[in-house]
Amino acid sequence: MKKIIIAIVTILLAIPMLVKAEENLVKVYIFEAGGCPSCEAEIKYLKSLDSYEKKFTIVEKQLYVDHVDWKPGKDFNLGVKVALAFNTQGFTEAEYTATPFIVVSDIYATSHYNGNLEDIINEVYNKKDKDVVGCIEQNKDNCLDGYIDATYDSYAKQLYERMTGTTTNNNNNNNNNNSSNTYKTNTDAKEDNIIIILIVVIVLAFGLIVGANVYLSKKYAAKSKKKK
Repeated sequence: MKKIIIAIVTILLAIPMLVKAEENLVKVYIFEAGGCPSCEAEIKYLKSLDSYEKKFTIVEKQLYVDHVDWKPGKDFNLGVKVALAFNTQGFTEAEYTATPFIVVSDIYATSHYNGNLEDIINEVYNKKDKDVVGCIEQNKDNCLDGYIDATYDSYAKQLYERMTGTTTNNNNNNNNNNSSNTYKTNTDAKEDNIIIILIVVIVLAFGLIVGANVYLSKKYAAKSKKKK
């Protein structure tokens, strides 16, 4: 019984470490076009690395619906804002007109296949991920030096309208708000799930410990009676 109690306590101590490890993973963003061969090759390469899901995770974004008609995808505005933001920092190969558009923290943003990203991922992992894309996705300012979200967002909307021949000023405002709320909701839900799991594990562990104590007490009492 003591071994069971020790195992439960070990699990309880390990859970926060696992949660923290997941939060520390570097996010490698892949802005892609559906069916894009280079995008698929990039993702395949990244998943082949030993550090995949140990040091980094892949976050796929739909820059274009497909690589044939090149219609803007659901993450087109985000891709435009990210590319322009990095352009101002001297990243000349950060383009929203080509895929895969790959972004890693604040040190890498390039729009072509790269089969040698491991050193960059390790560097970011050791320094801690700045997660520029996640910051911009939440409509924040100063995700990079001097970045003002409203300015880039306005340009991205105008570009989207020109490419699709639609007027989206009001709709995009609502969509961006909904997107932001959805992001926050998903994040909150994830945190709530972790808390619930921790509570359930703690309750189960407490129940087992109490049960073990009752069992051991009865066993000890029975032995005492026999001796008498």
